[in-house]
Amino acid sequence: MLKKLLVSSLLAFSVCGICLNASSDTNVSKQETDKKAYEILKKLPEKNFVYLKSPKDTNATMYLVTDPECPYCKDELLEIKEKLKNENVKIFIAPVHGDSAFEKGAFILEEAQKRKPEEREEILDIFSTYYNPDIKLNKKANQEYKKMIQENASKIFPTVKSVPFSFVVVE
Repeated sequence: MLKKLLVSSLLAFSVCGICLNASSDTNVSKQETDKKAYEILKKLPEKNFVYLKSPKDTNATMYLVTDPECPYCKDELLEIKEKLKNENVKIFIAPVHGDSAFEKGAFILEEAQKRKPEEREEILDIFSTYYNPDIKLNKKANQEYKKMIQENASKIFPTVKSVPFSFVVVE
């Protein structure tokens, strides 16, 4: 099966060193990074992603690497509804922030996986809840999901240098 990797715009910023700086490795092009990231992500099981199915019958899938405590990732999530008009979306939660970002990621992954990919609004509501900077977590996340989020980050960040990071694959 032939797959075409499309380069999409990268919304990456560096704020006081909290979000990783996209321009830290100027020798690697965005297209090369997209290809390397896709090679990593396509080998991972579906349970590592939150999948949103477009209402349109499409072969395009946007991959989004994101962090619940990154303000730019929150902004990127606001654009997901528009992306879903023409693309499926696979969200890969891989925090660059502290432990609470991993906790939030675990809650998101666990709650979103109880939904069907067609339940876009409900899944996006889950993200909105945990991407809210004012949310206070009253309990600990499921450790299995938290470990999965930690492993996600360790797998993708040698290649990806910033969040949010996105690209589109057409199969």
